Amino acid sequence: GFSYFCENTAKNDRQPPTQATSYLVDSSTLTAQITGLHPGRTYQCYVTVWNKLGAVTSNGTPLTMAEEPPNAPPQELQATQVQSTSIALMWQAPPEDNQLG
Repeated sequence: GFSYFCENTAKNDRQPPTQATSYLVDSSTLTAQITGLHPGRTYQCYVTVWNKLGAVTSNGTPLTMAEEPPNAPPQELQATQVQSTSIALMWQAPPEDNQLG
């Protein structure tokens, strides 16, 4: 049979690594669709083939998911007059879950 998994390889606070989940498929299945991945993140994907005598895992192949536009606007927008002809704008980024990349 075969098993496959992808893991998020991000190493920063904004995109923490995810736990890899392995999926088993029978020996006639040679394709898989993996859902639940996140835009803008890089994943390392592996396939393992196994039988009663043992198993061997492929080298990982990296895949970076396409980014998507944020689905929430900047927050807490403030405008302050600096001079009679200029202003300063300040804002907060959208929540991390809404930045999508």
